Amino acid sequence: MRRSDQSILGCLLLLLLLGACGSGSNEANQPVSAAQQPGTLQADPALEQSLTEILLAELDRLGKLPDRTVATPPAGEGNAVFHVLVDATPPDGLGAQGSASLMFYPRMVGDYDGNGEVGISDITPLGQFFGASVAYDDPLLHDGISYWPAGDPDGEGRENWIKARVDGDGNGEINVADITPIAIRFGEHTDGWRVEQRFSADDDYSFLPHPERDEAYSVGWRELAEGSIGYLLEVSWPSSGYLEMRTQAWDNASAAAGPMSLSGLYEHPAGDCLAFLQADPVVADFPFTTTFTAAGTSVLADSYLLDFGDGSSQPVASLAEFPLEHSYTESGIYDVVFTVSCEGDQAIDTFQIMATPLPCELQVQLGVMPDNGFAPLNVLFDATGTSSGAVSYILDFGDGSTAFESANLAELAVQHEYTETGEYTAVLTASCAGGGSVQSDVLISVGNLSDECSVNLSVTDNTLLIGTATEFFFSGTTGTAALLDLGDGSDIVFVNLQGPEPILYEYAAVGTYLAELSIICNDSKHSDSVLVFVQPEPVVSFDVSGGVYQYESNPPIGGPEPDKFPMENAEIEIYSIVDDLVLATTTTDAEGQYFFAGESIGLDVTKVYMVRPTDAERTKHLPLDWFPGVATIALPEPEVVKVCTDINLLASAT
Repeated sequence: MRRSDQSILGCLLLLLLLGACGSGSNEANQPVSAAQQPGTLQADPALEQSLTEILLAELDRLGKLPDRTVATPPAGEGNAVFHVLVDATPPDGLGAQGSASLMFYPRMVGDYDGNGEVGISDITPLGQFFGASVAYDDPLLHDGISYWPAGDPDGEGRENWIKARVDGDGNGEINVADITPIAIRFGEHTDGWRVEQRFSADDDYSFLPHPERDEAYSVGWRELAEGSIGYLLEVSWPSSGYLEMRTQAWDNASAAAGPMSLSGLYEHPAGDCLAFLQADPVVADFPFTTTFTAAGTSVLADSYLLDFGDGSSQPVASLAEFPLEHSYTESGIYDVVFTVSCEGDQAIDTFQIMATPLPCELQVQLGVMPDNGFAPLNVLFDATGTSSGAVSYILDFGDGSTAFESANLAELAVQHEYTETGEYTAVLTASCAGGGSVQSDVLISVGNLSDECSVNLSVTDNTLLIGTATEFFFSGTTGTAALLDLGDGSDIVFVNLQGPEPILYEYAAVGTYLAELSIICNDSKHSDSVLVFVQPEPVVSFDVSGGVYQYESNPPIGGPEPDKFPMENAEIEIYSIVDDLVLATTTTDAEGQYFFAGESIGLDVTKVYMVRPTDAERTKHLPLDWFPGVATIALPEPEVVKVCTDINLLASAT
């Protein structure tokens, strides 16, 4: 240094000391609020002027012109970012994508006001904090870094970190010596920060582009501070569960970067190999689209494979790909299998998707007697030949009247009166559990009575016990003679319409008979008919038995019944539908059989009963369900024991 420069510097130092101490103010030594940034405290003007003159003298000594600087990026390892934090939230498999965050705290020696450039303006924060002390952590706590400020930079340590930015030489005191770093670094400049990341320790780092603009840096100098002295940058979640990030300053004018920071690392813990798959909906009419999610599944699996059960499957790279959609275009029950592989281990989750209506394999046959006649016409319907096991049977008479509906096939023996002339299509519909249905229909023709040709057959009692006679009447029938077919195969009876009525007749066997009266009128045949029901002598009571079993596998739709084994000690009850009353309970034996003594519990053939598992028995096996769940008893034949349909417990929940 020249003698004249030394004299000037000595005078400035004297002025500096006078400015700092002779004014009677100790403002520079006052504590700084954690909320204060450089620029919110006021430096002594004389002190700031003195510091500026010292800086200018030092720049002159170094041969630097304060008004003519060439921008360069920060240089030297001291300008490497030393505090880098990486955190992540894995995808939840429910549609929320995973995310990661980078938090870093820039270090740019000499840039005391934090504007991204070392210049004259950095004298201001030096004056504001002149004389203050800075606390640093033990270097052994931070890989030997001696200038790591103590405290939480975004908490109670914020004040200390702000002052540490002004302590350019890192000696723990903010004083005149901190002018030298400004002079040495004068003109160094940063437009932003380049961020690099990699998803495996074996991968190369890749540049993280700016989210909005085509820049050579990832984040601008002041873009993401958000009130912090650090920078928070949100990035995408790495599918591998490993994320390593680092950063360095970037200067656009020189197209050059500063020193690379330490790297921050996040690794999601591997944990157990877990597979959990959800779907919505799981039952719907085809074609439909199901959305799959995988909440709770292992994040760090080697592979994921989703088999949709319809012959198609999809490999999945990571949970970040959920939710996934798949369309089912045909009816059926599909076994969905989700396989997760983790370093030799494997986890599987499976459930069923049902595309309804399922094929309905029931056989339906509707019988009527008679299918034609004059109004009013009484018709007997029956479902002989129809399969049991439907969830419901609906008989629509076709004349606009209320349809008859029942879940019990035995109840479909019903009568209906057609009061108006016309042709009616009666339809029996049986609905399957899977949503499909099958139908059978019959055409019924109802003619109109006229004054010229009328036929009228009536009976005193069309429901009678065996051994009891009934009377047939013919009043209102045209002509003098008619023929009566009693419907039991006996000889045709000649009826003298002028003679006395009625004709008395006793049927010889139990059964349902269609008696028909016929005349010839206007050269054509006309007839009318009535149904006669001959009942057996009533059975006072009957016994009930049956079996309870569990399937080894669930029965396929329309397929054969699978193997099953008897359920011992299953609690079964017999229930009166008429009286709304549970009559008795019992338990099954080692062969799965149960027995109810009808006389002791008062079973009556005129009532309808169900045999079913008790509520307690059903609860004991949840979530499994029973099929068919009930056995219905209606109008048993006069044998001693009524054998019911088996009651089966399904093999798995559906």
